[in-house]
Amino acid sequence: MNGDALYSIGELARPSLTALYAHAFERADDGDLRRWLLARLETAADPRAERYWQLLSVINGWPTPPSLAPVFTWFTAALRCGASAGAGQAD
Repeated sequence: MNGDALYSIGELARPSLTALYAHAFERADDGDLRRWLLARLETAADPRAERYWQLLSVINGWPTPPSLAPVFTWFTAALRCGASAGAGQAD
């Protein structure tokens, strides 16, 4: 899938995803929520965090979790895309 297609999907999915997060965390679906989500996603996307979960799985004999790096990358890009597109809009 090319970058334009991912951009289009992100533009369509972002409002639904942010609305779900707003509901789950009992927050307003606004710029503050999107900035908060970005900060959490950037922390979770740290390769060291993924490695930690892999090692914890090995130590405890659990199945190794699948990599969420592509999800974090896509969602972060979708949030940033929406933030730059809506920079002049009121939240």
